[in-house]
Amino acid sequence: MDAGLAAVLGAVAGAIGAVGGAWTTSRAQWKSARLAARAEHRRQRRDPRSQVYSEFLSVANQFTDAWVGVANMSAMTDEKRVEIRSAFLAFKNVGPAVALSGPEEVSVLAESIRNQAARLTEMSRALWAGHVVVKVEDAVVEPWILEIQSNFLNDLNEYASEVAKFTKVARATLDDDGSNL
Repeated sequence: MDAGLAAVLGAVAGAIGAVGGAWTTSRAQWKSARLAARAEHRRQRRDPRSQVYSEFLSVANQFTDAWVGVANMSAMTDEKRVEIRSAFLAFKNVGPAVALSGPEEVSVLAESIRNQAARLTEMSRALWAGHVVVKVEDAVVEPWILEIQSNFLNDLNEYASEVAKFTKVARATLDDDGSNL
């Protein structure tokens, strides 16, 4: 092989190496920039999410507090039923915000909590009606009243469990700053 051919082949090899190195470097920089952008996006979403989750938990706790003192149908008064209904209506304001803030796991839990609150709110109406029936008829307790009363504490405990699970998942979501992408 003569010196001219060797020089040309060396130049071509050097050019290929330079192009390959430049491509590898640019690819690594692109990936790094993409990861940094995603992490920054997650950080920017953290504060609004935190506020939405906090508002949702506040409403969920107000709903729980509305049930304080209602251990059975005899404690269900018309005033208590109205208080429970008002606490439930507050979910209408915060539910969509949680759904938009995401992620899906948090949104699904929030919807489940809202549905349980709706069921408990309807139960308050039935407990109140049962309370009225028992007061009027004194000794006669209808089977449907007994069934609602027996399910009441289980449903309330399930609601509290879902709120605790929401808190845990929301906290994990807020703690994820995108650095583990």
